[in-house]
Amino acid sequence: MRSFPVTIVMITLLISACLFSACISEKTASPAPVTTTLSAPSPGSTQSLFISFENARDNLGVYPDTDPRTNPDGIQKYIKKNESIVIRFIQGMNTDTSGNARTWAFGVQTGKGNELRAYDVSGWTIIPLNESFSSGEIDMSRITTPAKLFDINRGAISQVTSSGPVLRNIELVDGIYTITFKGTSRMLKFNATTGEAIDKNM
Repeated sequence: MRSFPVTIVMITLLISACLFSACISEKTASPAPVTTTLSAPSPGSTQSLFISFENARDNLGVYPDTDPRTNPDGIQKYIKKNESIVIRFIQGMNTDTSGNARTWAFGVQTGKGNELRAYDVSGWTIIPLNESFSSGEIDMSRITTPAKLFDINRGAISQVTSSGPVLRNIELVDGIYTITFKGTSRMLKFNATTGEAIDKNM
């Protein structure tokens, strides 16, 4: 499972590249999973490409309403389906200094199986996964949000980026947040419940 989040990073980067260049492509190295892109409600009132974790979390499970009984006029609106979603890992790609990210990816278990759900300004991209998760369930009510984590650890994070702006990635697996920085091999780890730093000098 240790290599699985890396796979998710690569898949998410591919998704983001395709969305921003308005292209549709398929992988050729292995059978391409079925990908469904859902236009979710606007991530915010501005045109910022950065999305808060709370926004992505709250829109998890939101789908376009295509039911003629609830949307007879066919106007663009959304509903949150009552489905069982177990979150196994979370990744934020290219975060800003406040802990907002350009893309949020969730590894989830649902009644339909395992899925990668990636959320950016274009909405949701859902990719079915054949791999199983070995990481534990994430209790969203018990974790420190990335925004709060960045706030209480601003000093430690800014030390790594003091030489200039550096894009960051954040990952939550098995109760530990890991922040990696582009352009450096440094990484920082934090307790996901308390937000306290772990192994600062790694």
